[in-house]
Amino acid sequence: MNKLMVYGLSAAVLLVIATGGSVWAQYGVGSETSTQKATPEQLAECKQLGIPEFTCTEQTLLAKRRVVSASQEGAYGSGTSMISQTFGDMGIILGVLAAIFGGVAVMFFAKGRIGKKAEA
Repeated sequence: MNKLMVYGLSAAVLLVIATGGSVWAQYGVGSETSTQKATPEQLAECKQLGIPEFTCTEQTLLAKRRVVSASQEGAYGSGTSMISQTFGDMGIILGVLAAIFGGVAVMFFAKGRIGKKAEA
């Protein structure tokens, strides 16, 4: 049993060591791309949209633009009703799901109360 644990832990440690360097590859740590600087145009747009300068990147600008466009009157499209400020479709979906799951729960509770009691 102890040999199996030692071999398993050794294999796990070797796996972590072998893959540890590639874990940060997607974030660009240690390369020139790790410090993405915003362009002056992006900084001006961040200031206009109320985004702090230290978080001003292309991704934060795109996210803020998406929220702003979704909150505009008449903005319809894929996913905009889910993040808009009105009750809308998301409220209807939650109400339907609550009714379905609540009905199933009530049915199981009622069936459990009505059923015959079996002797042990």
